[in-house]
Amino acid sequence: MADLLIFITGSTGFIGSHVVDATLKAGYRVRLSIRKPEQEQAVRQRYPEYASKIETVVIPDISKQESFKKALENVTYIFHLASPMPGNGSDIRTDYVNPAVQGTEAILYAALDFPQIRKVIITSSVLALLPVDVLIGGKEVSVKGKVARSL
Repeated sequence: MADLLIFITGSTGFIGSHVVDATLKAGYRVRLSIRKPEQEQAVRQRYPEYASKIETVVIPDISKQESFKKALENVTYIFHLASPMPGNGSDIRTDYVNPAVQGTEAILYAALDFPQIRKVIITSSVLALLPVDVLIGGKEVSVKGKVARSL
């Protein structure tokens, strides 16, 4: 297990940070994609006891297949968790859906060039279950007694 390297996108997010923690505790080495170089220090501070098992690679745009060429070298498993979060953009398809699909396709197509990769795990978030009106504003939805408001 010590030799196995797992590549994780979205490692700085909520779900991603838990996946990184569980993966390191299980004894694996990790290579984490980050969007900006300054994120590396925060990642390393979060898991100080695992410093020797953590690598980072800066991938500013996950929608480009070539972004993953070096990142996937010697990787055995992939957790693809990265996805854009609705924010200031006004078009849900352009700002959220298309980049999410393009990022997933890019990593899947890149993985085809690495026969040692055994499995790719793709995870979505609860945002994928919310109605579009909630994501772009102006509507509330109640789910099991909890109210989801527009972001």
